[in-house]
Amino acid sequence: MSQTQLLEDIKTDLDRVDAESLLSIREIINLSLRKVSALAAGSVPARTGRETALRQALKFVGKNLLPEEYQRLSLDERGNLQWRLKQTNHDRLQKQFSKLNAAWVVVIDGKVFASGKTLENKPMSPQILKICQRTGKFPFMFVNDKFITIEEGISAWQTTIRAGDYYPTLSIKLGSVAEVLEINGDFDSGSSPTFVDSGVGL
Repeated sequence: MSQTQLLEDIKTDLDRVDAESLLSIREIINLSLRKVSALAAGSVPARTGRETALRQALKFVGKNLLPEEYQRLSLDERGNLQWRLKQTNHDRLQKQFSKLNAAWVVVIDGKVFASGKTLENKPMSPQILKICQRTGKFPFMFVNDKFITIEEGISAWQTTIRAGDYYPTLSIKLGSVAEVLEINGDFDSGSSPTFVDSGVGL
């Protein structure tokens, strides 16, 4: 995505953001500009009481769409919206994951509406539809990265952090009528679910 496209996407998103969130975004921009100015002048900016208070009270940035508005978005637009919201609210989400010991959270109106300690009970389409009917808004759902492990080992035995200690990898094949993908994954990863990127075309 080019810088121009990114800016246009941001402008479009800002059209949907409520006034309170816009003020939070303005404060974040102002704080960043002050830091850049101070660093350019060769000094390290001291954190002000206002900045500390802002960081502590910073609200979730992003307004839930109406279900019909969300349905009108393309898959790419949905993915980009979710990615931007997760990046923008990273610190707040991490605090919520830690506070709730959660594998996932659902956010409505800037507040955690629901959460779960494993990915096995993560809301699927029927539950999301019920949330839409109950709240009149499409929920934002975020998954704790600590619950998603990406395995990339290609050997038959993978080393651990202990010298001379190994555990096996498991070779699996994922296939469709058109193609087959063979991968090796760590057998003892400690991760109960398995994720496959839908982009592999299988």
